[in-house]
Amino acid sequence: MHKRNVLLVAGCLVASFIGGAVSNWALSPQVAAAQEAKAEKPPVLTVSELRVADASGRTVAVLGVGTKGPALTLLNARGKPVAALTGARSKPGMVLYNAKGKVGVRLDMRQHGPVMEMYDARGTRRVMIGVTEHLPVVKIYNERGRD
Repeated sequence: MHKRNVLLVAGCLVASFIGGAVSNWALSPQVAAAQEAKAEKPPVLTVSELRVADASGRTVAVLGVGTKGPALTLLNARGKPVAALTGARSKPGMVLYNAKGKVGVRLDMRQHGPVMEMYDARGTRRVMIGVTEHLPVVKIYNERGRD
């Protein structure tokens, strides 16, 4: 019985080596072709604005370049903004909008540090949290947006 197990293991080893060699030989041309395809430069599409639409044709996202820099804006079913990511040089940031399309939260990276502003349902700034060059800052504003 011991001799039978040795022959079985030896047969499995030989079969696995043969299978590995055959698969390596059979698959090598495909791997080389894939590597050659990666070496080619992909085509470039240059536009000043790109609109992404859903199945019904409604615009759901806009990627574009404005006077302050690049921006990506996501829109709801009514075409109102829900979020925006901006790449302005002076203060890149992110904006989240409320259900009415008014600014709800704004996060900016300014010269001396990050600033987060929170707005009420009317779009009036009510809270600002930030970091200046030397100190953290928290400001609370009245219903008119004044501190």
